[in-house]
Amino acid sequence: MAAFTRALRQKIIEDFARSNNGWFDPSQFFAHVEKTGPEHPAYEWFEWDRDKAWHQRNVDLARDFARGLTVQFEVRTGEPQAFTLAKRSAPFLLSPIGKRSGGGGYHMTDPNDPEHIAELGRQAAASLAWLMRRYAVPLAAVGADLNGLENLRADLSSMEAKVAA
Repeated sequence: MAAFTRALRQKIIEDFARSNNGWFDPSQFFAHVEKTGPEHPAYEWFEWDRDKAWHQRNVDLARDFARGLTVQFEVRTGEPQAFTLAKRSAPFLLSPIGKRSGGGGYHMTDPNDPEHIAELGRQAAASLAWLMRRYAVPLAAVGADLNGLENLRADLSSMEAKVAA
């Protein structure tokens, strides 16, 4: 597969969208790449072997089948004599960030396992960092406390140390 940098992908998509009144439709884009063939700069991005493509699609469907499932648990806060019980939820399946490059997979989330909670913290920090980059303009427009969000992201990133303590 060719080296598809973010800049190259953006240029290819921008050219396509500009030729379609600023609109990008993934189905139309794929049809265009397929029709153009190997001369299209995005051709190598796609899997053209139908058996391999079918397998990849079904793996994606299996991933989708598990997406959005949650495990419910209760959290006690306060003193043993006067505590508050709050219901919380977490993803039913966890895909550890550190194992994704090797194919990874998922394990069932155990809200009582400090490593699982730390992993959720790492994932929350990564998602918050992504949100802050993607939505920097509207966050600034509404006067969001970006320093506060960055502090929260840092706290989530360092949960491992706090959970283990």
